[in-house]
Amino acid sequence: MPLCFIGTSPRVFILRFLFFMPSFPEPVQTLYVNALQHEQAADWGAAGACYEQAVKLVTDSPELWARYGQLLGRKGVRNSDGHIGLAAFSRAAKCPATTAEELYWRGVGALLNDGDGDSRRDLAASLALDPTRADAWYRFAEALETPSAYVSPDDYDASPEGQARRLAAYDQALALNPTNDWYRVRRGRFHLLHDRLDEALADLDAALLHQTYYHAAELRAVTRFLRHDFRGALQDFRTSSWRGLEGDWREARVEYVIKYPDKRQPSPVQRWNDALALFELTGLREPTSAKYLSERAHYFLKHDAPVRALADAEATVALRPGHAPYRELRVACQQAQATPDFAALLTDCEWLLEALRPRATRSKRTDNPGSLRSQAIDQALSRRARYGYYAAWAHFRLGRPEQALAHFAAATDRPPEEPRRDRGRMSGEWSPYSLGIGDVKYLPPPVFDTEYLRWQLEHQLAQEVTDPERQRTINEWLLAAAQVLNVPELAQAMEQYRDLWVPAGHYYGYARADAVAKALTQYLVGMQQPLYKTVFAQLYRGILRSELRDAQNRPDASAEQCRAALDHYEARIADYSAK
Repeated sequence: MPLCFIGTSPRVFILRFLFFMPSFPEPVQTLYVNALQHEQAADWGAAGACYEQAVKLVTDSPELWARYGQLLGRKGVRNSDGHIGLAAFSRAAKCPATTAEELYWRGVGALLNDGDGDSRRDLAASLALDPTRADAWYRFAEALETPSAYVSPDDYDASPEGQARRLAAYDQALALNPTNDWYRVRRGRFHLLHDRLDEALADLDAALLHQTYYHAAELRAVTRFLRHDFRGALQDFRTSSWRGLEGDWREARVEYVIKYPDKRQPSPVQRWNDALALFELTGLREPTSAKYLSERAHYFLKHDAPVRALADAEATVALRPGHAPYRELRVACQQAQATPDFAALLTDCEWLLEALRPRATRSKRTDNPGSLRSQAIDQALSRRARYGYYAAWAHFRLGRPEQALAHFAAATDRPPEEPRRDRGRMSGEWSPYSLGIGDVKYLPPPVFDTEYLRWQLEHQLAQEVTDPERQRTINEWLLAAAQVLNVPELAQAMEQYRDLWVPAGHYYGYARADAVAKALTQYLVGMQQPLYKTVFAQLYRGILRSELRDAQNRPDASAEQCRAALDHYEARIADYSAK
């Protein structure tokens, strides 16, 4: 329900002002009346313009500021400065107030802003002066849970006495305005919050007889499901979303719906899971559209049911085989299996590599870096890299190491149309902090595969590509792989390698001698680990090469210094080989 009518029907909204309309000096009174009429006609822009002028002429009216704030809370409504915020409610909460009406509106301002004022105090004071106002009782009941917007109800009194006080406020609001269905929705939510399912269902049933409230339908769906009325629950879940029944309806977050559970019963989550188990036994049919099945697959994947997730993903792809997101879903489900079908995984990865190629290879030369088109190309590049890495893993597991290395190389390379970012080539200075393609932290196999990660570390460190950007991307991937392996010494060593590596023709932008010496010492220690001896040895040789390049490529390096650097490099290599 729109904010301006919460707790008050449009008819009551107007009739009340015929009897209790405040008196403002002209032209504010005319602006006020016009604003109300515009609101009744749902002409929000015209109403906002009237309120905006009115609060400039009368700056201390809590009602004008609160009404203006409620209007600004509507989607798409802006004042002439183009701002939407809580400032109007904050102004209302700070206005002077002595009458029941003024205290009510100041309480509303305090309730709907993020901290100014005291909604409970003002609304209670308003009710003490005028206990016949239904919306004041309703607002007071709401304030007893959350006294202001965006504030966690840490001081909520959930004791029996506190609950009774809040329930009495809802009851009084409905006694004064028994036809207000929104009051019943909120009272039903209050009962559900405290795990009183029967009382919640009675209020929600009554409210939904006359009007559809999406939020109320969702609350009733949870209530019905916990009471094992599965058909009714699915119907309400369908009603609660404008898109119809969604495949992830099982993700009801019941622990947030029932915040104060009955300690005499199992927890809400346990009861929800028990109800889900019973639902599965009923055989009730669910939708079979690709969209629904994909959403349900996501739910099962998230909740550690990969076999069911894969079954839904298979059905989804069968319905729409050319839809890339469904193929991506099937890849995720396949990877989550205890024993993935690597042939099937490879088929989907190679299909995705081709499907994403047109967008990924579109040049960005004429695009602004932050443009939507540029972002879409970056996303496609990242996705292609991801499935290239996954294809490499699948080839490795299928016993095809050469194809695995080829797919890995392709994943780290850029399409020829994509401009290179050869930062530092003119000056020769080198900065290690820039990724080549996408965020590689999520690119190693999602399944822990020590053998594959170690194999890639050994092979990638044994070679060095000529393109600095591509080598930078490989280094980032190798660092992510080392972190996944959960060997602290190896992860630290790989991070040092990434930061100290220098490509051909470049040199360090600042002195790194101490860091290089420390890294080399750690690499020698790391060689004592039999499982990763080869990896540490390759890191050692790679940093020695970077140290040599740094010495030889500096603009002021003499021939003697270059020869000395080469002699030092060869001596360290010989010393390492002897060990």
